[in-house]
Amino acid sequence: MKNKITYYNCHTHRKPQSENEFCIRNAFLNTTAANNCNYTISNGLHPWFANNYSSSEIENILTNLAKLPKNLAIGEIGLDKMKPHFEKQMTVFLQQLEIAEKFKKPLIIHQVKAYEEILPLLRSYKGKVVLHGFQGNAQQWEQLNKNGNVYVSFGAAILGENEKTKQTLNAIPLSYLLAETDNAPLKIDRIYNTIAAIKQIPILELAQQIELNFRGVFGSNLNA
Repeated sequence: MKNKITYYNCHTHRKPQSENEFCIRNAFLNTTAANNCNYTISNGLHPWFANNYSSSEIENILTNLAKLPKNLAIGEIGLDKMKPHFEKQMTVFLQQLEIAEKFKKPLIIHQVKAYEEILPLLRSYKGKVVLHGFQGNAQQWEQLNKNGNVYVSFGAAILGENEKTKQTLNAIPLSYLLAETDNAPLKIDRIYNTIAAIKQIPILELAQQIELNFRGVFGSNLNA
């Protein structure tokens, strides 16, 4: 481990903001963005847009994107009951799970009010899973993590006054924690500092553990 902290941002919608940030940018199914960036990405069809692509389009586009060396994950994908076309969301989610399994890719999951539906699907997935922007509780995570492969990523929500989110963060073991900025206009070091303060641990200890977790999920041979 280097003395200088490298901040690992597992889910964001923008490119790295500094030399000491290693990020995975959510590139959706955008082949132009995926082919033209010089940093790592994730790809997948977000449940909000499930009705925008045919099954064959998803298969062709995501398969090609999953083959890219810079692609580290399939996501964000998932289920969202606050949005329409839930049956189509489920169909699209299952299709993307198959592609992820084929290429042995970790998942970055978006889940809103669909815990009961997504629980059996994620528990049967053999690869690594990241619950991005987690809004559930520790008991739900424990149920999802029966196979020891489900990690929890925290972002801007921990900056607010929501005690439930902070309690959940405190209850999740360090060995399953990741950090993200998602689409918030902030730097990843602020998320790290806030997690360290809530957990009451030194920032270096947190950074070392998040790096281990990140490499365990997305690969150990990352250039950072």
